Amino acid sequence: GDAILSIDGQTTQSMTLDAAVAQLRGKAGSKVSMIVQTNTDSPRTVEITRAKIQIKSVTLSWADGATGKGPIAVVTISSFSQDSGRLFTNVTQEALAKNPSGFLIDLRNNPGGYLDQAVDIASEFITAGPIVTERFGDGTEKAYPASGSAPLRDFPVAVLINGGSASAAEILAGALGEVRSAPLVGEQSFGKGSVQELESLPGGANLKLTVAHWLTPKGKTIEKNGLTPDHPVALTKDDYENDRDPQRDAGLKLLRDATP
Repeated sequence: GDAILSIDGQTTQSMTLDAAVAQLRGKAGSKVSMIVQTNTDSPRTVEITRAKIQIKSVTLSWADGATGKGPIAVVTISSFSQDSGRLFTNVTQEALAKNPSGFLIDLRNNPGGYLDQAVDIASEFITAGPIVTERFGDGTEKAYPASGSAPLRDFPVAVLINGGSASAAEILAGALGEVRSAPLVGEQSFGKGSVQELESLPGGANLKLTVAHWLTPKGKTIEKNGLTPDHPVALTKDDYENDRDPQRDAGLKLLRDATP
């Protein structure tokens, strides 16, 4: 809900995204000042020290499982980069060594990325059938089937989503929800399910055209619709500021209750 109103005294009202990014970036150790407003709150000044930041797209943490059962592996996927599938495999191998009782996949604020990485990760849980299908304007379809041995096929799984879960994140969540009956917990996802191509035009311009839409395994269109959580749970500003996460708590409870 944050809006950046100005960067180093320069208004962002007519600033393009690329220009804003360029203004925010700079030498590590230097500082940038922003005026930020959250919803209807009063604007506030935020000063940030720039740094070189490297974020792994897949991380692992742990939570207690049901009484007498193994811990729950919490796998956070922040985006689908070129190495997300490999990182996910590494993380799950580490998790399997501790005999987890289930997996909580956190896709909140994941804007998407490489389709093949989402398919590869879904294939860790799903043995067969389409993970996602592309439907083109002429009605033809192209399915992306599960591939691999699905080493996580027998583990309970739940998925966290919110309004920032988009594109490939919705593909993974939709496949796990429909094929594995994994409960979706949190808030309505973004609804980005279009396939686009660039067409070159005379004079050096490009035109981006939508050529297909993504469908879930059961044929639901992701574009504009998004995914509706099976268990709606809000995360409020007060929750965030007081280090509470009711969405994560709800997902963990579902997994504990599902443990035989």
